Amino acid sequence: MMNLRMEEKLDKNECIDVRTIGEQIGPGIFRLNEFVEGVDYADAQNEAWIWSIGRDKITGEIRASTSCGYYLNPDYECLWLR
Repeated sequence: MMNLRMEEKLDKNECIDVRTIGEQIGPGIFRLNEFVEGVDYADAQNEAWIWSIGRDKITGEIRASTSCGYYLNPDYECLWLR
């Protein structure tokens, strides 16, 4: 892994690889099975940090993104923002 800080955080369980708790549903977008407070999030395969996590206000589905797309999005409750 080229991103040494990401590797360190993953090794210390300070960061969750979104691929271990969900599935990719689009470019840089993941559907998560759970949300854990107090940790960082990343897509370790692509060495990309997750920038926002939101819960769909209608379906309750939790999604993570490598962009800030769930921040100030009226359709989502923003759960986490980098």
